[in-house]
Order: sequence, then structure tokens, then C-alpha cells
Amino acid sequence: MKEIKRLEKLHENKHAGYSFASVDDFKDEMRPLFAKNGLDLHVSEESYDLVSHKSTGKDGKDKEGTIAKIRFKFVLNHVSGESSEPTFFTVCLPYTGAQTSGAAQSYAIKEGVYKGLFQASSGDVSEEADLQATTQRQERLGKADARPLFEALQREMRAIETETKDSQELADWWKSNVEQLNALPLDWFLQIKKECAETGTKLKAMEAADAINNRSAA
Repeated sequence: MKEIKRLEKLHENKHAGYSFASVDDFKDEMRPLFAKNGLDLHVSEESYDLVSHKSTGKDGKDKEGTIAKIRFKFVLNHVSGESSEPTFFTVCLPYTGAQTSGAAQSYAIKEGVYKGLFQASSGDVSEEADLQATTQRQERLGKADARPLFEALQREMRAIETETKDSQELADWWKSNVEQLNALPLDWFLQIKKECAETGTKLKAMEAADAINNRSAA
């Protein structure tokens, strides 16, 4: 982690109007570091489910579509023969054909391993840059289909608030679930985004207060 440098945003998504670092940029940065430290990343696809759903198009009308829900497993192997415990990452995105699996895997590696496990960064405006570049605009679920996902995401977010009370864990949770969040109806997405921001602010204030109290006690 000490050797990882912040990546430059060398690519442009002309459709959405922002620059980003691609998954290949991350691979080019991490590959020599993996080799130098005797590490190998093994990626396997644990499950691949296609779910039919209704979404609201630009014209305001409901449209039939298919969401691909793909779960990946990552294991880090070392030249010594030791291996890490497996890490799992799930990506949900509109099914567009054969390229869907590749786009999902690239996103999972970038967000789950490089950004999540090794804390690599690029300052991307949009955390879903690679997927947006591949699939352009993700359509949102209709409310009937989205309700179970919305309620599950709210439970996870509130569990962090009440149990672990860790602002960094909350930020990591948002990053790892960004595609699921973007699949929600817009008003529900804005609601949970507001709740997450308010919760993050509260947790950071609590952490700062604890740090001050600990210094005073010392």
C-alpha cells in the first residue's frame, strides 16, 4: 500500500462528460507491485443471475429489462504458498450481452480489490466510471422490483450507524454498493444518499470527539 500512487484520470467519458482512470490503468499500476511482493490475484465467478424487471425510461414509460447480478470471489496468493481468506463482491448492472460479464468483472476488480482492499485511488468523479463507459446509462428499477433492494440497503446502512459506528466502513459500504444504489428509483436513491451523508457526518463528529477525549485522558 505504501508504494501505490494516486492514478491520473487519463480517459474521458464523452457521453457523461467526465474524466476517469480505467481498470487497465489500475492493472498497469498494480501488476508490477504484485510481482515485486510475490502476490497473485485469483478471480472466480461464484454466481450469475439474470433478473427480469421493469424500469422507467426517459419518456416516463415502464420498460421491460434484465439485470445481471454477478458475484465474484477474490483470493490473494503469495509465493510462500499462503493464501488470504476469500473476499466477495457483487455487481448488478443491465444485461447487454456477452460484454456484461467482462464489464462486471472489471468493475469488481477495480472497486473490490484495488480500491477496496489496497485503498488505491484516482479521484474519479463517478465511482462507476468503467461501467458507465461500457453500458452508458443505467436504467433504474421500478418501485415494485426495487423495494426489497431498497429496504436491504437501508438495513445495512443503519447497522453500520448503530453497531460498528465507523465512518470509513460507511464510505466503503457506499462504494461497494454503488451499482445497486444507482438501480433504485431516483427519489429513493436521493433519499438514501441524503441519509448516508448525514450519517457519515454524525459518525465523523463522534470519532473526532472520541479522539479529543482520548488525548485528554492521556
